[in-house]
Amino acid sequence: MFPLVSRSPRPQCYALAFAARVNHKNLWRLNSWYRGVCKTYSPSLMHPDGSIASDATDKTNLLLSTWFPPPAAIPGDFSCDFSNPLPSTRPFVSITHQEVDDALRGTSNTSAPGSSGVNYKALKWAYKVAVNELDSLVRAAVRFSCHHPLWKIAVVVSIPKPNKKSYSLPRSHHPIQLLKCFGKLVEKVMAKRFLFDAGKYNLMLFTQFGRRSYASCLDAGLSLTHNIESA
Repeated sequence: MFPLVSRSPRPQCYALAFAARVNHKNLWRLNSWYRGVCKTYSPSLMHPDGSIASDATDKTNLLLSTWFPPPAAIPGDFSCDFSNPLPSTRPFVSITHQEVDDALRGTSNTSAPGSSGVNYKALKWAYKVAVNELDSLVRAAVRFSCHHPLWKIAVVVSIPKPNKKSYSLPRSHHPIQLLKCFGKLVEKVMAKRFLFDAGKYNLMLFTQFGRRSYASCLDAGLSLTHNIESA
């Protein structure tokens, strides 16, 4: 039934103990903790032919076909040689400890974990006692272009879109994919390298502001204002 979150009562003894640890810096934590966590279930969904999907398996299959339709067929005359990689334009530089450390420090301890249940907070604990082992794993994954198959498995959660007339339509919901945090850590390291190369070697247009380092919507607004005034 796609349970999202759960509400559980707070025993008085636990409430008193929790309230005793709250100070002026985290006062609002008491309010959110007291309210608990809500528990809701997705409504029955409607198939394109008008039939109703009410059980979990039927709804899962309907959302799966809606969100992830099969890819288009590759044309028969398409040909490409993937046997040999493109020649390198510059020597490969191995991943450093500082790159892994910076990527891990920039993560949130409250981010939802993937199917393993290991979040970034647990990774930070492990990194303190096994720094060489974790550095070696990230370094080897990048060096040998290996993204482990387990890092590609996601837990997909259905989230209802706000202000929809009917939530029986699959399009009134959108998915979020929860991936394993260690796989995302490797991706963060590579994403930072890509952004660095994009800036250093001018791989993006100057007017491209999204997903660029030190660029924001304010820069886009200033660029638009400049073009208008120049015209």
